[in-house]
Amino acid sequence: MSGDHSVVLRLDPKAMQNPDIDVRWDLEKAVQAAAPELMFSDDGYGFAQHSDAMLLSYATNDADRLVTVLVSVLETQMIRGNRLASAAMIAIAPPGEVPPAGQEFMHHKVVYPPDQSGQALPD
Repeated sequence: MSGDHSVVLRLDPKAMQNPDIDVRWDLEKAVQAAAPELMFSDDGYGFAQHSDAMLLSYATNDADRLVTVLVSVLETQMIRGNRLASAAMIAIAPPGEVPPAGQEFMHHKVVYPPDQSGQALPD
């Protein structure tokens, strides 16, 4: 989705009751069910270089709406036995040039949790 914002959800498995890589599929389904009109696409996933965190990447032209729905799902729904809010960070990068390999998230700034807003997404 060219020209879209990149939204990254960082999940810390140490803060999850049931760390399971398949949480990404159920989370995406929950977001789609909560906001069927919201256009976003799975832009891949990976793992942080300096921690065990899983990084789920989404592309969207409505980053604010996607973040609002993600936060609602994280805070109110159980996903594979997890209430994910305490394990989650959400960060946004504006559309722009693609960073070099290994630095894909260098332009992302945290928007959730609110007490870490504006910080760089930790790796």
